[in-house]
Amino acid sequence: CVKDGTGKLEKRALDVNGSHSFFGKAPFVLMTTNLSQADIFFQGYRVRIDDPNASSVILEEVPY
Repeated sequence: CVKDGTGKLEKRALDVNGSHSFFGKAPFVLMTTNLSQADIFFQGYRVRIDDPNASSVILEEVPY
């Protein structure tokens, strides 16, 4: 599930090789099992998860 900066929570179950775009106000908190196995993109860049045991990540907006 994803929680945006306003506290809005969106739960989504994805199929294998499925994808979904989440919209809202940053920062975003992404929470899932097997996070290190997910392909995550934010602001056009792939997000690397170095901790294989991580279950959440905070995505903060970076101005260009």
